[in-house]
Amino acid sequence: MKNKLVTHPILVVEDDSEDRELLIQLLTQVISNCEIIGVANGQEAIHYLETTPQLPSLVLLDIYMPLKNGFEVIKEVKSNPALRTIPIIALTSSSVDKDIVRSYNLGVNAYLIKPSTEEGLHQLVQTIHTYWITNVKGPVYRRNLY
Repeated sequence: MKNKLVTHPILVVEDDSEDRELLIQLLTQVISNCEIIGVANGQEAIHYLETTPQLPSLVLLDIYMPLKNGFEVIKEVKSNPALRTIPIIALTSSSVDKDIVRSYNLGVNAYLIKPSTEEGLHQLVQTIHTYWITNVKGPVYRRNLY
């Protein structure tokens, strides 16, 4: 009997619908065995994280969004014992030093600047796949384990 491949979702939090859809499309192409969930803002991200039965194995998070920005999301996730071990990658267009430092101070696991081209974003998605999905081993995120 073959073992069934267990997949863990990736949560994409991006307020720009075109950027979100492109990122989801590229992630789906590169990571074929993973469910990709997209939400439009930090408020939707927190709601998803608080209600889903299987937490994501990775969150890709824009920083500047309406309703609840990425800094607020990082702070909430990293202060919640049931969520704090979920890796968060800030994926944003901001290269401002204070945003980078603030993100790391709040507990982000990596800070990546969005490439300006689709090809650049595709290469970045491949790098994320190689490092975070293929090489990094994290905890299994199921609510019933807590």
